[in-house]
Amino acid sequence: MKVSLCSLILIAGSITAVRAETSEGDGIFAQFVTNKGTIEVVLEYEKAPKTVANFITLAEGTRNRIDPNTGRLTRAPLYNGQTFYSVVNEFGFFPLPSTFYALTGSGTSSSVGGPGYAVPDEFDASLRHNGYNVSMSALANFTGTLFGPEINRGPNTNGSQIMFTGNTILTRFDDVNSIFGSVTDPASRAVVDAIIFGGAGTTTISNVTIERVGQAALDFDEHAQNLPYVGPPLGELRVEENAVHFDHDEPLGSGSFFSFRRSSDLLSWSPTTRRHIDPDFGTEPSTQLDEIAAPKAFFDMLLTRHPGGLSPATLANRTLVLNTAPPNVITYTFVFDSTGTGGTTNYSVDASDGVITSLSYVAEGYGASLQITSSNIPTPLRARLGFDSEDASNLIGRHFLEGFNDPFWSPIGSGQLTLSK
Repeated sequence: MKVSLCSLILIAGSITAVRAETSEGDGIFAQFVTNKGTIEVVLEYEKAPKTVANFITLAEGTRNRIDPNTGRLTRAPLYNGQTFYSVVNEFGFFPLPSTFYALTGSGTSSSVGGPGYAVPDEFDASLRHNGYNVSMSALANFTGTLFGPEINRGPNTNGSQIMFTGNTILTRFDDVNSIFGSVTDPASRAVVDAIIFGGAGTTTISNVTIERVGQAALDFDEHAQNLPYVGPPLGELRVEENAVHFDHDEPLGSGSFFSFRRSSDLLSWSPTTRRHIDPDFGTEPSTQLDEIAAPKAFFDMLLTRHPGGLSPATLANRTLVLNTAPPNVITYTFVFDSTGTGGTTNYSVDASDGVITSLSYVAEGYGASLQITSSNIPTPLRARLGFDSEDASNLIGRHFLEGFNDPFWSPIGSGQLTLSK
């Protein structure tokens, strides 16, 4: 590390190193200390502010998250002790490119995990996967071969998992994974190569530190980027004659999830009830928790806010159109009935009409998960829907679509979507 002067500043309970007189110039830098050496990452806080802010707060432990191992709230720095659980190091043969990358940061040292919330994608035309990039990974399970599909968790699913790429151009991740940093230092690049060619499970991150150089870097406030909140709700219980309510200090708005469970003895608990605030329904100043059925009750509550989230709670009386991009151009149209669990479909491949035979829909922070079967579509479908914006009539966004070919789910394509209001 090229340092001639170093000082320490205590900010919000965390220690942040501030460097001066470096050859890299001003900026925010992350130092990943691993058993194979240290990687310095230049963070793109001006081009991907939310993604960088989310990474910094997870690395330093300055925001609440849910520990995927225990299901409990924590502020422990997430990346400390994490291994690179998956590594791909395949040399390509023309026209297939070489593929070098490594994944880490789930909180479980496996492909499953995250912080308990989602962060929307951030893309910038100047940030491309042209080698030695660091991005929030939208990858979930995948085959890890050039000849097999990489299963994409889909749009607006950033959390904590990150991908380091090696000396390779991976255009298929452009505008899929949100790039938030780059590895420019030759010594750091050598460490990335060693991780990738060392294989999965051979490299562990001992700690991550954040360093700031220059006034702009010092002025960047990771806590002012409108990131999701997860933690206890703020408000007070109100007990009426036949019901218990929780009155929120700030009314719950779009993208909020309020979960609670009940116990009479703190030993056995009711199943968790999860309430999602639909954008169409405005705000919720108070949530009814229960009807009074016992002389005493205890409530365990959790609130997750996704500012600006557009996901509807139900598909009832809406029309969803999924268009897949070339080369596999298909249009799927679903017209849902008043229950939100049935309706009609149109499949552009043969212009056929059909009816929905089964449907599962789960609203998430900035998107939703959908699984559906229809009488006229050859395979069951599952889709990750990401909602980015809206106009007077529709929610507008992107999707990643898969079809089930027993016993595997295989990618069909991705593209644009509209969902009527």
